[in-house]
Amino acid sequence: VSTQSTGVEMQKNETACLDFVSKSFFIFDDFHEDEKAPENELMLYFHSLGSNVSVVLQLVMLGVAKAIMYFTHDNFSKAEHKVVHLKSAKMTFKRLPGNYSLVLTCSIATSNTALVNMLELIWEAFLFLNGPISSFVKPEMSRNEIQTTFKKKCASLVPLFTSFHSDTLRLESSIQHVPLASTDR
Repeated sequence: VSTQSTGVEMQKNETACLDFVSKSFFIFDDFHEDEKAPENELMLYFHSLGSNVSVVLQLVMLGVAKAIMYFTHDNFSKAEHKVVHLKSAKMTFKRLPGNYSLVLTCSIATSNTALVNMLELIWEAFLFLNGPISSFVKPEMSRNEIQTTFKKKCASLVPLFTSFHSDTLRLESSIQHVPLASTDR
């Protein structure tokens, strides 16, 4: 019985981990890369549809994203989006003005086009609701103030992100991106 319950527990943990990996959205920057920095200061914003995600797991995702971005830098800088296929998930990135990056993950079954278009929709919604990052992040702000500001600004994006990962609402052919005119993209 204990072997079966351990197997069930492992399967639950694996499923929760896959949800976390395949249903996450986060923002980070290149300004706070000091290895001595507190762990909770490295990510500007993180949201996952999985269960509560520890700071350690968030940092694992951040590390994977940064490693992929740096490893594919030559290709990444030539193309606006790079979709990377992991074992059970996909990840796409968008570099923003001011050395900020957005990352969106989804299940391996989601088309690359839908993933890229959704990240663009999230970014356009962010711009529409909040304006460019440079309009609210100021050099004199503390790291904690910047993180708090991003959490407030990104809260309105959660329904959009959630609908993308909802089985009942995910009609991939309907996710289309029509760019807004903007000088700070």
